[in-house]
Amino acid sequence: MSHVATGKLFKATELALIADVSTRWNSTLLFLRRLDEKREAVKEIMARHLKIPCLTPGEWLIIKFIIRLLEKFNTVTDKLSADKEATIHRVHFYMNGLVRHLESVRDALLKLDFSSFHIENPFDEVILAMDSELSRVLGYVIDDCNPKFDAVYIASTFLHKKLRLTLPQRLSSLASRWLSLKNIEWYEEPTQDKHIPVTCHT
Repeated sequence: MSHVATGKLFKATELALIADVSTRWNSTLLFLRRLDEKREAVKEIMARHLKIPCLTPGEWLIIKFIIRLLEKFNTVTDKLSADKEATIHRVHFYMNGLVRHLESVRDALLKLDFSSFHIENPFDEVILAMDSELSRVLGYVIDDCNPKFDAVYIASTFLHKKLRLTLPQRLSSLASRWLSLKNIEWYEEPTQDKHIPVTCHT
């Protein structure tokens, strides 16, 4: 927006749009959230003062789904960035939550008829890429069949009296066995390598 349009928006809403900064991924979310929040004022300013076409209903719909897609990631970032408490017990819970979130957004998108807005669904490849990247980067946290799986995360969750209830029985048993073996390692001289037998269920 121009300085004039920004001034008009601030006068109408007492808020300005938030700058989208390339070095801060969540600035895109904050920008789009504010844009959607002040949608009517922005539409009026674009039409009356900038003399340019406003976004189409389909484009506003895309913005809403981008916000919905990114909100969960922003929440998880905030929760795991706490500097006054440990957060390792939350990692498995939140990473699984992100996977379920992507599935939820994908299901919601399937119910929409983008053709009625004369646009194609722009999210399929994006969600697929995000899901793939989550698996690549964090598979060792959330997938016990991953060759690099680290049981310390589910063990930390298991030790939390509330979050342990979010673990399926199979992972609770795995965490319990891992802690038992670690307890032996911590308090006794290890005599041999001990491994937890893991059976993957697909």
